[in-house]
Amino acid sequence: MVTILVAIFLLMVGVAILAKTLPVAGRISEKTAHAYSSAFLAEKIFAVMEQAYGSSSGPAAPGLVEGSDPQYPEYRYAVRFEEKKADLFTMRMELFRLREGREEREEFWGTMRRKPTEN
Repeated sequence: MVTILVAIFLLMVGVAILAKTLPVAGRISEKTAHAYSSAFLAEKIFAVMEQAYGSSSGPAAPGLVEGSDPQYPEYRYAVRFEEKKADLFTMRMELFRLREGREEREEFWGTMRRKPTEN
C-alpha cells in the first residue's frame, strides 16, 4: 500500500513539473521557429536581390530596396547596397517583424558580385 502511495505521489510531482515546464518549452520552440523563418526569409530575399541586380547587363544596384514578401506578411525588409570594389557589393538587410503590437528588428549581411554577361 505504501509503495502505491509513493508511486502516485511521484507521478503527481512529475505531472506538476511538466505543467510548469511546458509553457517554457513552448516559448523556446516559438523563438526557434521565428529564428528559422527569419533566416529562411533573409536567404530568399538575398537570392532575389542577386537575381535582380547581380548581372552587369541588368539594372544598377540601388542604394536602398524596401519591401515585403506575400508569404510572410508579418515581415518587411530594407536592403542597403554598398559598393566595396568594382562590381562587389555588401548588402545589409534589416528584417522587421510586427509582433504583439511592437516591431522587432533583425540584421543580416551578405555580399554580391555583379557577374559579366555572357555573349
